[in-house]
Amino acid sequence: MELAPASFTERLAFQSEQGKLELDGSRVLIVNASAFGTLRRDLISVLGPQRAKAFLLRYGFECGYNDAVAVRRRYRHSSPRAWGEQAALMHTYEGGARVRIERREFDWTRRRYVVHGVWENSYEAQEHIRLMGISPDTSCWTLIGYAGGYLSAVMGERVLYKELTCVARGDAECRFVGKTVNLWGPDAEAELAYYTESKIVEELD
Repeated sequence: MELAPASFTERLAFQSEQGKLELDGSRVLIVNASAFGTLRRDLISVLGPQRAKAFLLRYGFECGYNDAVAVRRRYRHSSPRAWGEQAALMHTYEGGARVRIERREFDWTRRRYVVHGVWENSYEAQEHIRLMGISPDTSCWTLIGYAGGYLSAVMGERVLYKELTCVARGDAECRFVGKTVNLWGPDAEAELAYYTESKIVEELD
């Protein structure tokens, strides 16, 4: 299953009379990146960076998981590996970033997954710099969540991504690593804590 730009546009269904846009049968929205940057800035301002990160990680995870389900529904006869490899292409063609995979180990039978790569032209890093300048921390939170959500759906196991370097932190590139939880060891606990649901009223209190 290979996804080219032309085939991606063919997977989009414009239903102008109903005010809907669907990708692989699931409703999607076209959102201005600068507007999302403003939302991100306001979340950080109100909640602080760590709580805002948790919200955006969970948002990204839901987006990635739902995209994976939609892709599988359309290409139900494809192999798990081909299904998983669509994650990087969906990231790219939905406008989040260009994904450059440097190393990937995929063992669906044993539920083991490892990937190393780079996000080029991350919209999140660009918006963070535009609105808040250089950050002391990595900032591509929805991209991390999206990738983890997508591959968790594929593997049937929780997959966690971490950003190692980030342009928004002043680094040369946004470099990431993703692994199934069983391969993270003790580091998984701290990352999983971000995905624990909490009510926004409780966060504000």
